Amino acid sequence: MSVAETFIEEDGFGFVPRPDRNKHNQSYEIVRSTQRYTMTNKHKASVQLISWGATIQAIKIPNQAGILGDVVLGFDDVEGYLKNRYIGSTIGRVANKISMGKMKINNKDYSLTINDKNSTSHYNGGFVAFDNVNWNSYVFKKHVVGKYIRYKFLTAQVMTHTSTKNSEGYPGDLLTQIKYSWTDDNQLIINIRACATEPTPVNITNNCLMNLAGHVKSLSILISQTFLSLPRRRIIHPGSGRTLELYSNHPGLRFSTGNDLPDLSRKYPPDFEEYCDCMDKVRH
Repeated sequence: MSVAETFIEEDGFGFVPRPDRNKHNQSYEIVRSTQRYTMTNKHKASVQLISWGATIQAIKIPNQAGILGDVVLGFDDVEGYLKNRYIGSTIGRVANKISMGKMKINNKDYSLTINDKNSTSHYNGGFVAFDNVNWNSYVFKKHVVGKYIRYKFLTAQVMTHTSTKNSEGYPGDLLTQIKYSWTDDNQLIINIRACATEPTPVNITNNCLMNLAGHVKSLSILISQTFLSLPRRRIIHPGSGRTLELYSNHPGLRFSTGNDLPDLSRKYPPDFEEYCDCMDKVRH
């Protein structure tokens, strides 16, 4: 596994619009600008990350003919992510639901914000959570080349975020650091670490949606050419020759097939539709 030939290019991804003063409940953190980082290995395969939500925007890998294709569902501007939460983003402090937003730690009761569509649970970290804040970013071992900000001899792309005490009802400050490494073997390594000033639940994951066929296949072709072998955490698309293998030290794995994905405009045609993706989320 080698990262010696990996480069990172940085560019601006867009501006978060100013809030509507007539709206009292702002559902995302207000920042001015967001950044995008393109990690490219020696085979020209690449991963694109954006600082908004520590989001995986694109993964371009070759099919069996050697043609690169994007296998990740994402948007080409900030507005797409503001309108469609969670897609490709980091989820936390706690992924999934906490019933009625109630929890007890060391005999102390806590009430978290209620934000799911049925108004019965705390969902994916609350109203302003890991997916809709702008993460701080930096790169190890940077080397500037030419006109663009370009980094050689990549060790990792690092993103950090501090969730403050009482944010969405959680106790303590929580500092989270995510390291992304992209190897010459087309392995995306995501290392998530978190530390807190008080006991607090932590269950962080990434909500990356994938279609191994790429974005030029129809729904019917995807279904007819896809088969799964979940015990090995491997997903295979025979038509393109692409395979996704997942390794994690988390005990749980959730697999879904995009049955609740709405019709959305996206990076380039065709648009998103139901069942056009699959998703593996590791979690506790």
